[in-house]
Amino acid sequence: MNSESEQIKPSQLELELASRVELEKLVSEISLSLHVPNEADLDRAIDAALASIGEFVDADRCMLFQIDRENSTAACKYQWCSPGIDQKKLGLNEVPLAPLAWSQRMLIEQGFIAIHDTSKLPEEAKGDQEILQSLGVQSVLMTRVLGRDIQPIGMLSIEAVRGVRLWRDEDRYLLEIVSRILGSALEQVKMIQALSESESITRTILETIPDMIFTIDREGTILNLHVEDKGELILPASELRGALSWDLLRPDCHQKMKNAMNAAFENGTAEPVEDWMDMPSGDRFHYELRYSRLDDKQLLTMVRDISGRKKSEKAIRHLSAQIALTEESQRRKLASRLHDGVSQDLAAASMKLQAYFAKNGDNRPKDLQEIDKLIQLAIRNTTDLTRSLSPPVLHELGLMPALSSLCTELAERSGFQIILEEKITVGMLNEALSLNLYRILRELLLNAIKHSDGNKIRLSIEVDSEAVLVLVEDNGKGIDPTILKLDDTQDRKGFGLFSIRQRLEPLNGSIELWNDKGATVRIYIPITSDEIEDLP
Repeated sequence: MNSESEQIKPSQLELELASRVELEKLVSEISLSLHVPNEADLDRAIDAALASIGEFVDADRCMLFQIDRENSTAACKYQWCSPGIDQKKLGLNEVPLAPLAWSQRMLIEQGFIAIHDTSKLPEEAKGDQEILQSLGVQSVLMTRVLGRDIQPIGMLSIEAVRGVRLWRDEDRYLLEIVSRILGSALEQVKMIQALSESESITRTILETIPDMIFTIDREGTILNLHVEDKGELILPASELRGALSWDLLRPDCHQKMKNAMNAAFENGTAEPVEDWMDMPSGDRFHYELRYSRLDDKQLLTMVRDISGRKKSEKAIRHLSAQIALTEESQRRKLASRLHDGVSQDLAAASMKLQAYFAKNGDNRPKDLQEIDKLIQLAIRNTTDLTRSLSPPVLHELGLMPALSSLCTELAERSGFQIILEEKITVGMLNEALSLNLYRILRELLLNAIKHSDGNKIRLSIEVDSEAVLVLVEDNGKGIDPTILKLDDTQDRKGFGLFSIRQRLEPLNGSIELWNDKGATVRIYIPITSDEIEDLP
C-alpha cells in the first residue's frame, strides 16, 4: 500500500519542523539575554550567545569581529571555542582586511560566505585561503554585522577546524538572524563605552534623563521639583515649578492621568501610566508616571524614562513577528508537501482501488475493502492535518473569516454551539499578529471543547487602535480552582496554556482565567499603529 519512503517522509518533516522551532527558540532566548544594563553583563551575554550558536550548529569556533571605522582591520573581542580548541592561540586582536579582499567582496555582494572546504577556494581567494588555513580553519560560514546606519560594524563567523564541514541552510539562517541581534548589541557596547568615557551626560532626553520627582496639588500644579539632569526638558527646570502639569501632556492622555491622580488621592497609590511626548529637539520621549499620596492635598509624582525599554519591547515584538512568519512559512511548506505528496499518493491508491472494484463488481475481497476504508481515513486525517497546519482561508481572506471558518468546523466536529462576536473599529491586523492571534484562539477553543464538559462557547473579540481584547466563555464545569491559584511562573498542568503564554510574552500580552457559570479566559494584547493595516 504505502512505500517505505512514504512511511518515513512525515517523520522527517516533523523532525525538520521541530528543528526549526528549536532554532527560533534559540534566537528568541539570545535576543532576550542581550537586554542588560552594563558593559560587563553585555560582554558575558554576547559570549554566552556565541556559545549557544556554536553548540547549536556543532561548530568548533564561533567568533564576533568588530570592524574599525576605516574598515581596514577587524578585532575579535568575543569568541567561543569548543573543548580542545585553545582560544589563546588565535591572536586575532587586529586582523588586516586587505588580504581578505575576496571575502570582503563576497560579503558585500551576498551578505554571507559559506566555505565548505578552504582547500578548494578559487585562485582569486588565495590571500583568504592562506589566512584561514594558518588559523587551522577548514570550513567557515560568515556573515556581516550591520549597525543602525546599515554600515558594516563587524563580522560573525562559525568555523570547523577538526575537519571539513557542509554548512546547512539552517546554519546560514541562524547566523543571519543572530547577526542582526548582535549588531544591536555591538552598538549598545559602543554607546555604553562612549557614555563611560564622557564626563558629562549631554545626550537627548530619550536616552539619558533620570527619574524626575515633583509634587502636585489636586489641580495638577507642579509645586516642588527635583531633577538630577537639567538638560533638555520640555521646559527649563525653573519654569516647571508652578506650571500646570496638564499643559505639558498630550490632550489624549489627560483623562487617564486624572483618573490615576484621583485613584492615588483615594487609595494612596495608583497603577503607573505610560505615555509619550514630543521634545523640542523633535525626539519622542516615552515615560512612565507614578502617583503616590503625600497628604490630602499633594501627590508625589515620579516620571521615569522608559524610552530604552520601549525600543527593546519593539525589537522583541518585531522578532516575535518574524518568528511567527517563519513558523507559518514552515507550516505552509509542510502543508504543501503533505497535500502534494502524501495526499496525492493516497488519492491515487484510492482511485486504483475504486477502478478495481468497478471492474470486479460485487466480487470484492474483504481485505481490500478494509484497506480502502483505511485509505479514506488516512485521506481525511491528512486533509485535516494540512488545514490545521496552515489554513488557506487565514492567508487568503484574513483573521476574522479564518476564525469564523474555524468556529464552524469545530462546532460541526464537537457538537458544541460556538458563537463568534466581533467588534473591530480599525483596519486589519497585520499578518504576524493575525497568525499569533489565530493560534492562540484555536488553542483556547480546543481547550474549552476538551476540558469544559459543556456544549456552548462564546468567543468575543474586540480590536481598536490600542489593543486586542478577547473573551472565551463556556457553560461547562469551570476551571479547577488549583489551576486558578497558579501564577504565570508556574505550569497550569493539564490546561494547555504553555504555548499561549509563550506567544503572549513577546507581545506584552496578558491572560486571566476565572469561573463564572463556566470558565472564562481573557486575553489582552496592546497593539501599535504599524500592526494595523488599512482595509482594502
